[in-house]
Order: sequence, then C-alpha cells, then structure tokens
Amino acid sequence: MPSNYQGFRVDYNKEDGTEPVAFPSQTVKVRDVTNSADLADLTADGSGDVASGTLDVAVGTTIRFYFQVTSGTHKGVSAFKEIVTT
Repeated sequence: MPSNYQGFRVDYNKEDGTEPVAFPSQTVKVRDVTNSADLADLTADGSGDVASGTLDVAVGTTIRFYFQVTSGTHKGVSAFKEIVTT
C-alpha cells in the first residue's frame, strides 16, 4: 500500500527576485486530504530539502505538505504543496 512522493525544498521566493529563502530543519506537517487524516510530520534537512519518500497511503492519494515559521526574522511565513502520490 505505500505510495511515493517527490522531494521538495521548504522555501519561499522573495518579492525582490533575489535568491529564495530556505528553511533548514523546518517541521513539515503532512495531511492526507483524500481521507481527511493527519500523517507523521517530516523535517527538512540542513539545506531546507525534504527527500523523496513513501507514505502509508494508497497510490493516487492527495497529500498536502505545509509549514509555518514560528520564530525568527521570517515568523509567520507559511506555505503548502499538494501532490498526488504515485
């Protein structure tokens, strides 16, 4: 039953067009949108990347990855990415 997701970077693009700001070691919440269930959190690595992996859901499940920065200069920044597992 496990299905796959592609890796991604936890960051945001600044309005001034300069390099995106990455969020290393950021906790990423995972939500199974198809079945309205929370899954185990993931953590970005020291460069802000979350590696490709598997989730214990059926292939074709819609998943939402999301984060919110809770401290520091970028407090309040949040973003999400939705994918369909393969």
